[in-house]
Amino acid sequence: MLYKMAQAYATLGDAASALRLLRETIDHGFYCHACFVRDPLMTSLHGEHEYAELLDLAHDSHEPFKRQYF
Repeated sequence: MLYKMAQAYATLGDAASALRLLRETIDHGFYCHACFVRDPLMTSLHGEHEYAELLDLAHDSHEPFKRQYF
């Protein structure tokens, strides 16, 4: 649900709220890096420095999961 709310805020142009919820999403265990990179609803965040940091955080969490289960 946090991710969906982040999508809504990003779509509405509220980058600060979207980034805050995206961080919470990752902190609560949803770190699907591929989703974050390809999600067209997050396009408005692509220029944000914090978004790049969150992508790195998601990637760092996703890779060990991927190695273990795929």
